[in-house]
Amino acid sequence: MSAAAKGLKKLFRARILIFAATVMLFFADAPVFIEVLSVVMGLLAILATMVGVVLEIFAFRAAIPAEIGYRTAFQLAMGEVIAVIVSVVLGFFFDYAGSEMSFMYRVIEILIAWYAVTTTVTLLQDAGFEKEARLGKVTVVFILAGYLGIICTDLGNILGNWSVYESVPYAIAATVVSGITVIGEFLYVLFLGKARKRL
Repeated sequence: MSAAAKGLKKLFRARILIFAATVMLFFADAPVFIEVLSVVMGLLAILATMVGVVLEIFAFRAAIPAEIGYRTAFQLAMGEVIAVIVSVVLGFFFDYAGSEMSFMYRVIEILIAWYAVTTTVTLLQDAGFEKEARLGKVTVVFILAGYLGIICTDLGNILGNWSVYESVPYAIAATVVSGITVIGEFLYVLFLGKARKRL
């Protein structure tokens, strides 16, 4: 098994956890859920995300020999773990600082996804798997759209303009962004599942 295949196999598992966390957060925010259930789902989502992020580090470390882009993703993933820990700690004690770290965490996530997917797309194209490479390009679009929407939300939290962010248009936009994020995460998992079998 190639280094790329080993790394992508581990990354596939990590992203399944993160996808599950994204789905849990999507439903936890839904008004139909009772508060206790929303809190439980939120805590489970945080746990799944943290485990997934740690698994990502091992995945990129295994894939480094295959392509230099995975080294960059590995370094960013290390920074992501630090950002998650700091975000949780500061968010617990100082809500404002937590929002700023959450923003930084999202930016790092975008960069990791970009390097992971585009590097894999390049390897697939070099190997002649154009169909899987096209799926990777579509995946990048949805991931970027979802995360950029979340970043805009985080910026709103940092700026504290609640009069805008509690409005009906914002609620609709937030729901759309959440939907795009779920689709993006699903495509990411689907893409990795196909790529690990080809490389």
